[in-house]
Amino acid sequence: MRFSIPGGLIGAVLFIESLRPPLLPLGAVSQIIFGGIVIAVGYDIGLLLELVFQKTGVAGKNFLPRRLKHLAIFIIAAIAVFLTQNQFVLQQEQRTALKIETNTPDWLLILLGSIGAASLVLQIGRLIRTFARFAARRIPTAPALIHAIVWALIAGLGYALFSLSIFALQFSFDISSRPKGISLAPPSSLLRSGGPNSLVLWEQLGQKGQEFIARDAQSLPGSMPEKTVEPIRIYASMENEPDLEKRIDLIMQEFERMRAFERSAVVFFTPSGTGWVNPVAVEAVERLTRGNSASISLQYSNNQAIMQYLRDRTIPGKASALLFSKIRQRLDQMPKEQRPKVYIYGESLGSMGSQEIFADTSLEGITRSIDGALWVGSPASGPLWSSFGLPQIFKKTRTNGDHSGAVRVAAHAADLLNVPENWGPSRVAFLYNATDPVVWFTPRLLYQQPEWLNQPRPPELRKDTRWWPLLTFGHIWFELFSAKNMPSGVGHNYDKEIPCAVANVIQIGADEVCFEK
Repeated sequence: MRFSIPGGLIGAVLFIESLRPPLLPLGAVSQIIFGGIVIAVGYDIGLLLELVFQKTGVAGKNFLPRRLKHLAIFIIAAIAVFLTQNQFVLQQEQRTALKIETNTPDWLLILLGSIGAASLVLQIGRLIRTFARFAARRIPTAPALIHAIVWALIAGLGYALFSLSIFALQFSFDISSRPKGISLAPPSSLLRSGGPNSLVLWEQLGQKGQEFIARDAQSLPGSMPEKTVEPIRIYASMENEPDLEKRIDLIMQEFERMRAFERSAVVFFTPSGTGWVNPVAVEAVERLTRGNSASISLQYSNNQAIMQYLRDRTIPGKASALLFSKIRQRLDQMPKEQRPKVYIYGESLGSMGSQEIFADTSLEGITRSIDGALWVGSPASGPLWSSFGLPQIFKKTRTNGDHSGAVRVAAHAADLLNVPENWGPSRVAFLYNATDPVVWFTPRLLYQQPEWLNQPRPPELRKDTRWWPLLTFGHIWFELFSAKNMPSGVGHNYDKEIPCAVANVIQIGADEVCFEK
């Protein structure tokens, strides 16, 4: 196959840019796959431009002599090698600054692997073109049919690659959320779903439900108070009851059996995807309230978060709204002075799901319904995040009224302490990481520069990163694969930030928890 100088040049430029991460450095496998796709696309763009120049007479088929062509190939290769090395030096500096413990992949492995992956993609494209020529000779009277078949093959290849990446993303999120070396036993307490007298069978709770009921978080701040009473935990899975409304009724029966309404705080946790709730958040609530709390959640899907988002993003909101309305109705039957405080916690897809409860509610209505909410790592499409959170980050003119009395947005939980005294009495907080691709990923990255790449940028982001159509979108898509496997405060990991944020929202012990040495 004849080598295209414009194709090689554009492929090399785009590959170098693909090594400049907008948010997070990629792992070796992701970088090779992404780099291969980028080189192949860039090469095809250059090939197309070369064809256009030839057809318009701007340049001939062999516009460079053989020796100059070899020299051009050598120069392109030398520059690609030099800039690849340089980019990986900068990547290692970024990893060090973000305290990412994994080492930067070997630059030569990435370069050769990406070229190999690009060659594979280009060869598949060449086979499709060969098939088209063969079909054109055999069926000369049906060019429209041939074109339709070719485009169907290209679309099928693209769909297969996209489906494969979705599967890989599901797998990576599933692995990162599994407990490591933790053996879970059925609870012996009457105050846990799946325990004695419970209407919920332990064996049917599933992995995520059992974790919610029986798993305690490790490595919380030492300043967190100890539990003086046993907390309540209520959960129901899809296996416990397949029908959503009956599952919610099952939870409410547990709510009554355990007399959860007598606790000082009722906290509704909207899970992410398969039913996972961050145990750090549950444990933080229980320790700060000294155990005088009831934590409630339900499973709404068997799919990983990303798959549920792509298949049907309305289910988390529907399930959250139904359960919350039942809890709110039950508590409203009590005298006001005897009601427990009501809080909402959502993380990742769970954040978006619980925001849907209030999608059509004014801020005043939200603060009347709850005593506080903490939404962590909200996807860009979260309705309240886009209405209240992003406008505060980017200092846009707000059209939904003054949010200063209820809403706070923080990239670091300790920053929630440095706010005006008028926050509350009902507190709403959004916690995000500047390097979290879940927070910033949106289809608009395909064609529009995001505001978080404008100057001045958050200190966690590289100052030399530029927005490229398609390229930035693709890089952040691949960043999703490893976003959860980052140190706390980086990517989609918020574990060490959550206790401080919870303390600020429920207004207990924030000074001690947030400033612990």
